[in-house]
Amino acid sequence: MRMVLHAAWLLAASLLGACAADGGVPGIIDGECVPRCAGRACGDDGCGGSCGTCDAASPFCVEGACAAQCSPACEARQCGDDGCGGSCGTCSGGAGCVAGSCCVAACGARQCGDDGCGGQCGTCDQAESCVDGACVDGAAANRWDEGTWDQNVWGP
Repeated sequence: MRMVLHAAWLLAASLLGACAADGGVPGIIDGECVPRCAGRACGDDGCGGSCGTCDAASPFCVEGACAAQCSPACEARQCGDDGCGGSCGTCSGGAGCVAGSCCVAACGARQCGDDGCGGQCGTCDQAESCVDGACVDGAAANRWDEGTWDQNVWGP
């Protein structure tokens, strides 16, 4: 088990190192967002802007290209963009649209961690760690013990 954890740590460290030059985020170089419009005539540039707009003859932006016609893609989708500038529907009752499905965050008594819909139930203070939805003292949640990483060690 130690060998697997060590290998996973080395892999993560090497991947982070490989991304260091661009901040680890695609489209981000030296803290600046670089629009990604190569091969695109229209649509989102990845930085909150647009790669262009379509004219009246081909008014639909379909996967970065202007098209005269567009077929809405709402099969198996409850909500969100239909791919033609319209909507497949909206969610009600406080639900959010996540990947075409309506989702209600399920935090309950959770202080932190995943809400089940791609968001967070909350965050812990810097000195704390999130363990099973609860913020706990970082020293209690994880500790370095005789050269091995022990998680969830409760005690001094």
